[in-house]
Amino acid sequence: MTFLPHPASSLLLALALAGCGSSIVASPASSPDASEGSGADAASPVATPDGAACPAPAALPPAAACAGLTELAAPAHAVPGAADTYALSDLRPTQDSSRPSCLVEPWQNRADARVRFTAPRGGRWRFTATGEELWSLDLRRSCDAVAGCTGFPDVHGPHASGSHTLDVQVQRGESVGVTLDGCPMGTDCRYALRAERIAELACEFDLDTPPVCAGEREACSVDPCDAERFACLPVASRAPTLTSLRVLSEGPGGRAVYEGRALVGDPSEAGRSASLMGRWLDASGATLTPSAWLGQTTVRPDGTLSGVADAVPPGAARGVFRIYDGARPEWEGGVEVSFERWAPPSEGEGCESAALTRRCDVGLRCVTTGDGARGVCRRSTALEVTELRAWRDDAAGSLRLSVAGLGGARTLSRLSIELLDERGAVLASAPLVAPVFQQEWPSRVPFSTSLEVSNDPSIYRPAGIARDLRVTPSMVRVRVSAIDTSEQRSAPVEAAVRATTPVALGARCDDPSVSCAAGLSCARQGGTLRRRCEPTTAPRTCGMPSRAPTWAPPAAAGTYRVEGVAHAVGGGPRCYPGRTQRATAMEFVAPVAGRYGFELRGFRALSVGTGCGEPVCELAPTGSSEVRVEVALSAGQRVPLELSSDRELEGTSAYALTVRVP
Repeated sequence: MTFLPHPASSLLLALALAGCGSSIVASPASSPDASEGSGADAASPVATPDGAACPAPAALPPAAACAGLTELAAPAHAVPGAADTYALSDLRPTQDSSRPSCLVEPWQNRADARVRFTAPRGGRWRFTATGEELWSLDLRRSCDAVAGCTGFPDVHGPHASGSHTLDVQVQRGESVGVTLDGCPMGTDCRYALRAERIAELACEFDLDTPPVCAGEREACSVDPCDAERFACLPVASRAPTLTSLRVLSEGPGGRAVYEGRALVGDPSEAGRSASLMGRWLDASGATLTPSAWLGQTTVRPDGTLSGVADAVPPGAARGVFRIYDGARPEWEGGVEVSFERWAPPSEGEGCESAALTRRCDVGLRCVTTGDGARGVCRRSTALEVTELRAWRDDAAGSLRLSVAGLGGARTLSRLSIELLDERGAVLASAPLVAPVFQQEWPSRVPFSTSLEVSNDPSIYRPAGIARDLRVTPSMVRVRVSAIDTSEQRSAPVEAAVRATTPVALGARCDDPSVSCAAGLSCARQGGTLRRRCEPTTAPRTCGMPSRAPTWAPPAAAGTYRVEGVAHAVGGGPRCYPGRTQRATAMEFVAPVAGRYGFELRGFRALSVGTGCGEPVCELAPTGSSEVRVEVALSAGQRVPLELSSDRELEGTSAYALTVRVP
């Protein structure tokens, strides 16, 4: 990846922000997550300085390997009415000029079409390619270095088409080579390609994407002088580095917790578990324990960390600790630990269950019934729901619940959930059979769960909630009771159902209280724990994966064939359950009305989903690997085909599928 050199003034500014040259520390007040929509990445090591201190933007040098290729981002290819969107609809492969970096099967490397894309704005760009016999999409920075690759090696054949999508962070002015591959030589294939900007530029990359900053002591950052460019800045390590840490203890032999902050040198490293290692010192500075383990921790994307500390030795006055994850010497990155006495909230005092240092003393419970996060410590041994919050997303037709509580001597078995209208009448009720439990110190048998009930049939519903339950605007309150394994029921708790707050393209959507605006969906960002709003892709038949290919024979009577090799493990037709299988799936489009005959060779099972949830499914006879299915379809009907085999589980399974068009 190309980075512009900083003039002396800019470089000095970056080093000044770095502080002693050891690491670059983000100011907590400048974190974009504190004020969404700042245009910078939440994990950027530096805050954006005053524009007056920055040089004028300069152009990136041209990529020689991209010379001569058609420019996708030319003004003539802009999509009318769609901001930052470009498209080409008639790309014709003519020669085999490039080998996909994700090549699995030979039919993914045949005649290809290549173009270049020079980003007019920096950001996260989504590339979508479609076309008959299109089996790989390969992106390369400067038309040379791998930026991403995806493909579908499971199938190929006439009238079968693929759809592939890749998201790539691209700087303003940076060129990316785009290769669409898979067309048999001599075949008149026609591919379509679309690029749209879906989020601001950020150091958020897929785990299998080469890092933009290759140095072990370099971290990716959004340029402090240009929010549409990257900069590689020096850090102590790409792994998280402690910047502050404090330990709060009740005293010798008592409980202890730790809280701290760390520099997330490389955002892709956030969320990785590591140990807090160091040594304890007495008041004179003498070492009490030369090698101490404070606890296992995970640095959150915002750089914070907390947890229950291991035993603090008697006489300890302070300590020196570091994050040790095996990626660097154990003694690097240490900070001095502040050691403070701590008393947890007692009965009647304020508490906050989500904060370790604000949890109640042993035998007390933080009761936060209703919509608030804070509560009061109360002595009780009864099973009870202590926290209930609910949000409704009318645009998406979904209801989200967050429930927490405390049990007595027995474990929680299930929750009883009732949805109420404004008069208090019960609109729907369901027992939640399997909530998520969290056995968290120091309260007794606490439990918590988050769940979503959606009108979208492709979204999983928790056990016990009927498939026909519809979320409607009339659901304005929710009532929940907890039931333990002895069938003891807690007192019911009610809370108002609040409307979610819509957020715009590129905004964070991790919190259940927010929802993405119309036309957007909440998607996880590659290689990170974050989720942001992105353009919604069109749903497939019966919830099929978006990357599954489509097989659409012509409206001419005859027999047509596709073949391939299944690479996926698991799944497969529901008529063939009970063991691990090689499986693949595709969408079939009936060109005319009539009775279709499918014949599968090489696999053991074939399912034709004439109706979602009611497929026609057949198994091969004992000793055979041939399956036949006949179904009646209407013209234009789209149905999922699921293929499965129990052969060669250690490798792959080859198959051939034919259809007789009436």
